[in-house]
Amino acid sequence: MATEISQRSAKRVRLSANEAKGIFSETVTIVVGPQGNVFHVHEDLLRESSQFFDKAMGAGWKESQDRKITLPSDEPAIVALYVYWLYYGAIPMSPEVTFKSAKLDDLRHVKAWILVDKLIDTKFQNAVIHAILERVNTPTKNGTPINVSRGAVNYAFENTMKGASIRRLFVDSYCWNTERDVTSFWKTEEDIPHDFLVQAVKVLVKPPFLTAKLQASNYYVQNQEEKAKG
Repeated sequence: MATEISQRSAKRVRLSANEAKGIFSETVTIVVGPQGNVFHVHEDLLRESSQFFDKAMGAGWKESQDRKITLPSDEPAIVALYVYWLYYGAIPMSPEVTFKSAKLDDLRHVKAWILVDKLIDTKFQNAVIHAILERVNTPTKNGTPINVSRGAVNYAFENTMKGASIRRLFVDSYCWNTERDVTSFWKTEEDIPHDFLVQAVKVLVKPPFLTAKLQASNYYVQNQEEKAKG
């Protein structure tokens, strides 16, 4: 037992040199939202993960000289999720799954995915996909499963482009996890995003889908290098 405990402790405190090197770089000031909330993040962590930050901090750019980047239209709470992930490799979620917490987490996840679509960080986008599926696959205390919230679906279809992998995930989640009529989750048919309906019809008419499974890797976003390797 003592050996087992010591091994778990060692696993928690040890970190590879490659993972730790980012925290020895200078910090960059990120100013977020209309109120100008400030985050100080190590440059190497930002540049290694995000193509947007890598370019912004490149030679010749004003942001590189000022060591300050402004994201005026983004939400500080969503940027905070991203910064937390950069340092800890995990996405914070509500401690207990309830209908209320599921709605909040789902919407935060969608907004985070959209944020880093702009920041061009496919690793974080794919981590968000895992977080969404983990949330969907975790029932409430009494065992009740909760699908992706309507609000999150609506937000995704209002703020992403056609073909976005998060759209496909939400459509598949409703088609796969729902025994009811998919349209019954909205108050009226007019409330359902049109593109969601179109995609759902295409999915449901394909018999192979009946044996499909929701796997995070099916909804990964690839960066340009990965696409080139094909």
